[in-house]
Amino acid sequence: MNEVARKINILIVVDKFVFHGATINGPSRYYSWMLENIDKNIFYVTVVSLRGDTGADHLFRKSGHTVIYMNSHKFNFMAFLKVTRIIRRLKIDLLHLSGYAACTLGRIAAGITGTAVIVHEHWADPNLPFYITLIESVLAYKTDHAIAISEVAKQTLVEGKKIPENKVSIIRNGIPLDRFGKTTSAQASEFRTEIGVTDDVMLIGVVGMLEQNKGHKYVIEAMEKVVAQFPQAKLLIIGEGEERPRLTKQIKALGLTKNIQLLGIRDDVAIIDRALNIFIVASFRETASLAALEAMASGCALITTDCGGPTEFIRNDENGLIVPIKDSPAMADAIVKLLGDPELRQRLTRSAKMESEQFDMVNVTKKIEALYKTVCLDKIPDLKVIEGS
Repeated sequence: MNEVARKINILIVVDKFVFHGATINGPSRYYSWMLENIDKNIFYVTVVSLRGDTGADHLFRKSGHTVIYMNSHKFNFMAFLKVTRIIRRLKIDLLHLSGYAACTLGRIAAGITGTAVIVHEHWADPNLPFYITLIESVLAYKTDHAIAISEVAKQTLVEGKKIPENKVSIIRNGIPLDRFGKTTSAQASEFRTEIGVTDDVMLIGVVGMLEQNKGHKYVIEAMEKVVAQFPQAKLLIIGEGEERPRLTKQIKALGLTKNIQLLGIRDDVAIIDRALNIFIVASFRETASLAALEAMASGCALITTDCGGPTEFIRNDENGLIVPIKDSPAMADAIVKLLGDPELRQRLTRSAKMESEQFDMVNVTKKIEALYKTVCLDKIPDLKVIEGS
């Protein structure tokens, strides 16, 4: 019997859309951008969040995709039964899984239904607990393919999660270049007016959740030395999280309330990035950093710690500066160096902007689509895929 050409049914499953009160977390934001570009003539995609409604679903629905909230609590192991029912009801061809719970429950469900599985690693952890390594080694056989967003993510998949190296592809993060890098100087000036600074004030920015791993305290410590040499310089911290009370206390203790602003969660990061002179990644560990890519495309000079993934695309003194983690003096020296050398700042900015062009979400989505087809055709040899646009 000849199969009729049809769309491929994809189910993207994530643990949750938000962390620490953010509008949407990095991986979910990545998928919302991907689904804006995916060929809907070939793929029908449904997105599942294991947790409850957070209000982030509009980012997926606006591009015509269905969102399902499972409303499962964190330790509901039996939630794999719900995933199994969704797979069968929607006749899913392939599961695209992101997050520890999603990858665990999704692969158990796929083992029951025989559905193809792609695991997507957005977070590299070299110190996985023994019980997670054990579970991952058991479930590795149910992984048809895995996507790593960086070399450090690939290392986690192969060494920590025991997925065979020949089943792992590196597909680096993407961003919508038509959004970041297309903002105007007028928009940047308007933002500066909003926060009460003129166009000649040097702005330094950090974007990310307010948690210890992001290293905000070391940037704040560095600002003490920076302000001694550049009294008008200002640090903007964008994001929300559990560290906010401690960071607020630290800023006051150092007498930096006039030079550091905590702006909370913002939905105009593309404009803020355009207004910045310097962007900082201060993390102890990062798998890739979407925020760094956004800043590169927006025209910022970058400083990053030697935290893993970002140093795969940021090269010291070529398109950014790299400093050791948890090193406030080195961070201060790098900031002062850039503030005092406009030519260096401009050179690094130009190089970073050129580098960002290879991370266009349109091209990244095409790579994901090609992998979807390959994995599905390997799993379902008689599948006939409808022609795309």
